Amino acid sequence: MEDLNKKDESAMGENKFVQSGENGAEPIDISGLPDFVKNILKRSESIPQEALDEFPPDYSENLDHYLYGLPKKSP
Repeated sequence: MEDLNKKDESAMGENKFVQSGENGAEPIDISGLPDFVKNILKRSESIPQEALDEFPPDYSENLDHYLYGLPKKSP
């Protein structure tokens, strides 16, 4: 596991993460975050955009609806 983490850090830079937003890809400083959060952010870059596009736009707001079938909080 350590070798994989070192490989990730050397490929991206230890304290930088590229976040896609409205203004395109912008590097943000992640040096103050816990190591497990850095690891999650680095590994999330390998998720294909096509997979992310399949999520409904209200997924975070209506998570219980999509996971458990509860009524949506908003239409």
